[in-house]
Amino acid sequence: NCMALGECGRLPLCTIYHVKCIKYWCKLLSMPNNRYPKNCYKMLKSQDDIGRVNWATKVKELLFKYGFGFIWMSQEIGDVEWFISEFRQRITDCMSQCWHNDMINSSRCDLYKNIKTMLNPERYVMLNLPFNLKKSLARFRCSSHKLHIEVGRHRGIDREFRTCSFCLTNFNITCVEDEYHVFFKCQKFEDARQNLL
Repeated sequence: NCMALGECGRLPLCTIYHVKCIKYWCKLLSMPNNRYPKNCYKMLKSQDDIGRVNWATKVKELLFKYGFGFIWMSQEIGDVEWFISEFRQRITDCMSQCWHNDMINSSRCDLYKNIKTMLNPERYVMLNLPFNLKKSLARFRCSSHKLHIEVGRHRGIDREFRTCSFCLTNFNITCVEDEYHVFFKCQKFEDARQNLL
């Protein structure tokens, strides 16, 4: 999901294979007309022109999606290296915006969107820490834990009813057991908070 991509600083894999697809398309266009791959491409394009969906149709959709439809219409590229570089940058920018949008609109990312703003690898992922510490930190940051805010989401409980059982039992205080509550307010962890924070 968007949090796993965010922690690793990675874009979806489709960014790689979309660029490779367009690179191959550029290679086909630059081939001489007597080459079999070029003739196959011409056949695919002629079928696309009459409305049949095939590989050429997908290339056309990809180019139009990222704002390069004019290149499909002309079937000429010019400087191939420049075009590939521009296409790669455009798809990277679009995927970064999609990642940010997914993170903002996901209710599961309530904590995550407050601590993560840029799509880059987190430092703890690259440090030479024991695996269990990395795992715990990643699970806490990505809301993959057993706090009631997450367990209640799986059980279909409304957010305001995902309360902290410790605070309710011992202090008769009704509060949502989310990451902020556990980290800064819950009395159950006061000793650990004093020692570590």
